[in-house]
Amino acid sequence: MQTLTKCILLPIDGTDEALRPAAFIRRLYPPSEVSLILSYFSPPPSSAYSGALGRSPESLKKEKQLLERRQQDTHRIFHHAREVLLKEGFSKELLQEHVQQRAMSVAKQACLLADIKKVDAVLVQKRVSSRLEDFIRGDVTSALLDHCLASPIWFTEGEIDPEKAAICIVNEDASLRIADHVAFMLAGTGAEIAVMGPTAGMVPEPMFRRGVRIVGGVSVKRPDELLNILAAGGSGYHLFDEIAMRIVWEREA
Repeated sequence: MQTLTKCILLPIDGTDEALRPAAFIRRLYPPSEVSLILSYFSPPPSSAYSGALGRSPESLKKEKQLLERRQQDTHRIFHHAREVLLKEGFSKELLQEHVQQRAMSVAKQACLLADIKKVDAVLVQKRVSSRLEDFIRGDVTSALLDHCLASPIWFTEGEIDPEKAAICIVNEDASLRIADHVAFMLAGTGAEIAVMGPTAGMVPEPMFRRGVRIVGGVSVKRPDELLNILAAGGSGYHLFDEIAMRIVWEREA
């Protein structure tokens, strides 16, 4: 069975940090199974250079020089990104470049592009910094969660083991969408998927159909006592062994 090529959007900003997720993708997929869209949103023009009427030749000359410098910066950023990705083993034919003048926040514009391109995921390096540093540097990691409502976001941090994945779920509908996405993205990789959350034990079969091997949950032996303990502010420490027990379902080979 042929594995479908995954299409991933990787926003870049000229830093090596923004390219770090590429190493994870290379370890996860063979080069022929992933298409990367490199997106760069160039700074908007200065308001001082808006319009041409009434401006001096010197002002027009400075604007032209500024635009030329920005074009050179854009060329340098993409050239560096291509060099890094080709060294990582990515196929030149499966690398796409998208440059666009920034008209809104980088996070919102990246999410709009992801929807237009219908990518399978937006891949971003998680950066640990203060809010002031985020503002100065234009970090988009937290803002992506507010704007990317359709395209899944993958945040990478540190060394990631591509052979294991964990799904944290909170409600049934969202859980199945997440499981469906993860099963598609990890199909053929050999990664083992762990599902964690309060509804995992209730719906093991849909998970199994999507490639999950083991699902853990909780079996309640005395529900009335459990409800009383929860109403009194109790936790799992007061429940297990006598009132409830942990259970695990394993998919048949």
